[in-house]
Amino acid sequence: MTASDFSQGNQLLRSNQLEEAVAAYQKAIAHDPSFHWYHYKLGEALEQLGRLQEAKAAFQKGFDIKPDLNFGCFKVGELLPKTSDHQEQPQDKHLQGGKTKNDKPVFYQHTEIKIYRADDMRYTPFYARENCDFLKLEKFEFTNSPEEADLFLSRHLKNLYPYIKNYGKLKKYLVWTHEPRYNTHFFDKIYIFTNVEVHIMNTYTNNIYVNNYKYFNLPIMNPVNLSEFDRLKGKLVVIIATCKQAVPLIKDGVDLDLIKIRNNIAYVGFDLGKVDIYGPGWKSGVAVEDSRKIARQQAQRQYLRKIEQLRQYHFNLCFESTIYPYYCTEKIWHSLEAGCLPIYYGKGNAIYEDFPANSFLDYSEFNNPEALFEYIDAMTIDEFNDRMNRCIETVNQIASLPDDAQSKTMELQNQNIIDKLKIIFAQELQLSPQHERSPDPCQTSPNGLETPGENLALNKPAQQSSFSKWSKPDDPQRAVNGYKTGSYSFCTSLEDNPWWQVDLQEVRAIQQVRIYNRVDNIDYSERAITLNILLSTDSYEWEQVYVNDRRLVPGGIYGKPLIVSVASQAARYVRIQLNARTYLHLDEVEIYGY
Repeated sequence: MTASDFSQGNQLLRSNQLEEAVAAYQKAIAHDPSFHWYHYKLGEALEQLGRLQEAKAAFQKGFDIKPDLNFGCFKVGELLPKTSDHQEQPQDKHLQGGKTKNDKPVFYQHTEIKIYRADDMRYTPFYARENCDFLKLEKFEFTNSPEEADLFLSRHLKNLYPYIKNYGKLKKYLVWTHEPRYNTHFFDKIYIFTNVEVHIMNTYTNNIYVNNYKYFNLPIMNPVNLSEFDRLKGKLVVIIATCKQAVPLIKDGVDLDLIKIRNNIAYVGFDLGKVDIYGPGWKSGVAVEDSRKIARQQAQRQYLRKIEQLRQYHFNLCFESTIYPYYCTEKIWHSLEAGCLPIYYGKGNAIYEDFPANSFLDYSEFNNPEALFEYIDAMTIDEFNDRMNRCIETVNQIASLPDDAQSKTMELQNQNIIDKLKIIFAQELQLSPQHERSPDPCQTSPNGLETPGENLALNKPAQQSSFSKWSKPDDPQRAVNGYKTGSYSFCTSLEDNPWWQVDLQEVRAIQQVRIYNRVDNIDYSERAITLNILLSTDSYEWEQVYVNDRRLVPGGIYGKPLIVSVASQAARYVRIQLNARTYLHLDEVEIYGY
């Protein structure tokens, strides 16, 4: 029963049932007193109850069992000044708040910070086959034991969920990915469950891609001077890509996704006889071949087959999948290597920091695919040569940099990783954190849930923008019935900017809006991450009083609700809306005021 007692204790602790959690952990310890983590979790529950002497003893026991438990030594040291016997100095220097006599942190001085890969981190600097010396030099090392890990690392947030559930705030968490759709948060840090911090490094945090050269790997190229469009395919445009579903990704009112535009160009061009398509996922009868599949069948490198195909054409549609500064992959470089003029999308990224105007064909300057194809049909060979040679000048400038551009890019990327890790472990390393955005003051979730005034929303009429197949007849009303379940009370259909609103039936002075998110499914609870709150006196003119800015996943009954103060603002209607194409589903909404 040890494991079940421990799991029950974790669940009780997460739901703030502290006395019950203590009892469950004590049962687990009774069955197996030799496992340090049982004692540590007991200490955490006791500390939250204010039973500090007992908490210190539990942490001390866990530390005695496993002396290299880094956080254990810090917790004992942290509790020393709060307990009655804090005058007694510990004999072991590990217990002095994590410091030695020369005031340097033991955590950094005597042991490495241990990182656990929650996925294989393939194609990243953390991959097991990569040279990770830059981490080892800074006292960061990998471990295969989740128990001894100080930080859990993954390319996907969902892979961190089991560890966050188990360890909560006792561990650190980092999502690192250069794939733009593996993670789409726009901030350095988000909060999930009971406000557990998860640090983010992705395409949109400006510390993964540091210039346009990450995938650059070309030698000096010779200028071109063609006399005609004499390649096999003439002026046909080629696209070599997997056809993926377009999913909007909105930032500051701009859709960063380019897949829809790219796919539309390809299909319109195919219908006009202007485009040849290669790759998987396209409509039946459209693609010339599935290049990846054939390369595998012929034991040929996919890159070589791609170059071989490109060399039949003069024009290559080679968009990135996402618009963002410095998100520049191999696509444009492979096109130039094969002698194809790239058809690229240059608005909103940083490509013109390297390429001059009138080099590649920039689709953002065209109104529609037909205009692009008309321009290509009218292009002279002299213009083609001029544009290609401007692109080649860019290649040669990068290839001629004093330091290898790709190596320099990797150095900058690795330094950003070290900087981030030092921010994450600033307290343990006795560093002063920098560059991190603090949580918005109105995103507070206090332990004490005092309420200003009465719940004005209780049993008031409510509406929602749409109904889903999971909706019940009284769907919107269920969010203000006073019952919290941890699941959803209402659910809209999949739509742009779904909303729910309540009518207070008269203009009131709003003090606070309290939102309980559903917490029965983490993936679903994350949908509330773009939440906005709007107020109105007449349901026609609305004032936005809160924007979540994709920073915080609101908690619920097993965590802490989102609590937003709105300073006695007059309103009759309160609307909750998401700034995305998604479903809106919440557990309960409370509105306090007078």
